[in-house]
Amino acid sequence: MLVMHSVSVGTLLGNFIIVTGSFLTLMILIRIFAWSKITGIFDDRAKQISDDLAKAEEARVKAEGYVSEQEQVLKDSRLEASQIIGQANARAAHDKEAILTQAKEEAQSIKDKAREDAEAIKVEAVESAKEEIAALAIDLAERILVHKLNETERETLVDRYLDRLGEN
Repeated sequence: MLVMHSVSVGTLLGNFIIVTGSFLTLMILIRIFAWSKITGIFDDRAKQISDDLAKAEEARVKAEGYVSEQEQVLKDSRLEASQIIGQANARAAHDKEAILTQAKEEAQSIKDKAREDAEAIKVEAVESAKEEIAALAIDLAERILVHKLNETERETLVDRYLDRLGEN
């Protein structure tokens, strides 16, 4: 068994040396021929990840700027809407006052016209009454001149005259 053991240790040691040598040779060949490509792939990947992170950060900053810009636009829009409503209310109040003033002026004009018309009718009625009174006076005078009236006839004539005045 001893012999087997020594052969096996020797074989084992030989195998170890061959495997180690192969491994070292493989590592040297990888270092010479493939190491730059492997590290280049890792570097490219790291650069791509870094660029993606930078783009993501830039997009986040841009989105935050856009959000704040939209908030400002919304705030400005609300302010402008408030101003427009205020102006519309002021314009409506002004228009209301103008309409009320115009209505009052028209009502006063109608009153003045009615007053003038009533005054004209009154003047016309007075003129008409004067004409009738004058006509009656002339008629009475003609009758008095045509007849010499006695006291009774005169009273009767004056009473009739006064009755005719009351009828008109």
